[in-house]
Amino acid sequence: MRTLGMSVSSLWENALR
Repeated sequence: MRTLGMSVSSLWENALR
């Protein structure tokens, strides 16, 4: 489940950028 959080965080950062 940790990988999911990392993936979401990465996607979120990209979306915010």
